[in-house]
Amino acid sequence: MGGDEMVALRAAKAELRRAVRDQLRLLLKDEVTVQSVKVFDRLLSTPQYQSAKRIAIYLSMPLGEIQTRPIVEDAIRRGKRVFVPFIYSQRVVGNEKPLSVMDMVSLHSQHDYDSLERDRWGIPTPGQASMAARENCLGDDAITPSDQITETGGYGDLDMILMPGVAFDLGCRRLGHGKGYYDFFLSRYHQTRAARHLTASSKKVPLESPSATKQTTSNPTSTNPHDTMRTARPEPENPSRHTMVVMPYLSQYPHGRLKLPSYGTKRYSTVGLGLEQQILPQGQFVPTDARDWQLDGLLVGNGSLVE
Repeated sequence: MGGDEMVALRAAKAELRRAVRDQLRLLLKDEVTVQSVKVFDRLLSTPQYQSAKRIAIYLSMPLGEIQTRPIVEDAIRRGKRVFVPFIYSQRVVGNEKPLSVMDMVSLHSQHDYDSLERDRWGIPTPGQASMAARENCLGDDAITPSDQITETGGYGDLDMILMPGVAFDLGCRRLGHGKGYYDFFLSRYHQTRAARHLTASSKKVPLESPSATKQTTSNPTSTNPHDTMRTARPEPENPSRHTMVVMPYLSQYPHGRLKLPSYGTKRYSTVGLGLEQQILPQGQFVPTDARDWQLDGLLVGNGSLVE
């Protein structure tokens, strides 16, 4: 992607964020609660959640997104190992300035969760002083050492990752808040997990390409395993309820490229949680490029599941 295209992509993302946030400001807290309950109930019915033993869950802001407190409490109650975001500044190999980096670290108990202090956005956040006692899903018992953080650094093993976003489309493409926390985390997590499984099972089970993980329709002349589009997805119920402003430019960037593959018979899932007001109508797409990770599924505030 050239410089002009990158500038246009960033502008498209910024415009979409503004449009969605304007819609979310009109949303009443009670409506967020109703939609959050529907997502919670639908999630609990899925085999992926029921069987997951290690699950990463974003901790929600008070307004403007699906509330995850009931999910965290249910996962702890079921004995699942719960991981939550921890954001810190760290010098990254190849970058002159320190970056804000996100790891996923473990919660010990319900009491531990209840004791988390809220940050300036009202999000419960683990404290720096507690890191030594928490498991880091990237493999360390504390913050990832700076000499291990690269574009492909880290370790880990999760069964499910529940992710927030500003906007989503029906192809399970996600627009974040613009900090790159989740895309960078997924890049590090995927690469190191692939290395672990390659080392552990290269003599037993070959690695599958992303295109082999699901039934897809692909460009027959392409040799890039990421150049795939999954089969048609059902549209969430009551599309007329969407009040999103139509944005013709969105069709210029229809394809998220990166997809998390399975290794052997074990698969982990990335699932976005979105309010109805955050879902683009049929025919509109979240603007993405090759650095944006595509989700495996999307749980919508009307209780529907897109996958």
